[in-house]
Amino acid sequence: LINGVSIQEAKKYLEQAVALRPNDPAILDSYGWLWYKLGDYSKALGVLQRAYAKNQDAEIAYHLGEVLWSLGRKDDARQIWSRLIQQHKSDPRVKGIIEQIGDRLSP
Repeated sequence: LINGVSIQEAKKYLEQAVALRPNDPAILDSYGWLWYKLGDYSKALGVLQRAYAKNQDAEIAYHLGEVLWSLGRKDDARQIWSRLIQQHKSDPRVKGIIEQIGDRLSP
């Protein structure tokens, strides 16, 4: 369950949303994160890269970094996260993201 919604139900809704608004970075972020949760990191990567290209939002950057990390691309993940921290210093979400990332920022 994600926020009380089953994964399959979320997938159905997100597929409809992507069909209606295929270039919306927030929708793409959610759709990519769904694929990450389903364990399809390659699919998640493609979707999250599209979202990130449209909007380098802190949450999208965090999600993209997590997928890169899961694919073993740790240097790429660190690069995305470092850029996130530099670009979004004043974003209140950054502190929580840094806590999530933990010591993975250091090589």
